[in-house]
Amino acid sequence: MSPINREPVALLLLSALFAITLPFSFACDGVCTATGFELYNDTLYRYAARTVYYDEYYSECCGSWCWSTCYGTRVASRIENYMVSYTQPAYRSVIAYRCCVGFVGCPATTCLDINECAPNGGLGPCAQICTNIPGSFQCSCNAGYTQLGYACNATCSPSCVHGQCTEPNICTCNSGWTGGACDDDVNECAPNGGLGPCAQICTNTPGSFQCGCCNAGYTL
Repeated sequence: MSPINREPVALLLLSALFAITLPFSFACDGVCTATGFELYNDTLYRYAARTVYYDEYYSECCGSWCWSTCYGTRVASRIENYMVSYTQPAYRSVIAYRCCVGFVGCPATTCLDINECAPNGGLGPCAQICTNIPGSFQCSCNAGYTQLGYACNATCSPSCVHGQCTEPNICTCNSGWTGGACDDDVNECAPNGGLGPCAQICTNTPGSFQCGCCNAGYTL
């Protein structure tokens, strides 16, 4: 008597573990070895119940006073357990061989330091001095300069009042100014007998000058 399953279900083969690896997040605990957690889809299994229908043979007395036995089939049912699979996200601890920032060479067991100072004639990304250190680098400046990121800015003491500090303690003055700190006004009217570049009247002003006319009938 073969059961007739009127609710067919495809049973899945059991597997120990089915994982879909997603991006791995890690924290460096060495040059080459990283440990962390990996998100994956874990496949689990559970039992479910279903009703199975089948043909059942039977016999019973029939006729007046049960003088004979009748045989036949009828539809019967029973509850049957079966296994189904499902997935759910899970985390697992993993060890990955990968280089931390500033190193190359994995998946070998030893990573090699990247010399960030090698390009640009040994300066790397730095303006003046580049020092390679394990996994990174450091920029520094020569005496008389202050560091700003990778750049080095010259310093002047005293500071340049009307100009720019282009080299340590050397100011490049704006037009109309002179002196070590660019704080001395240039008297543009001094040449030419006090006329400077003017035809009749020259008036010196801080950092500049003004021309004027004194005789009637003249305009600038």
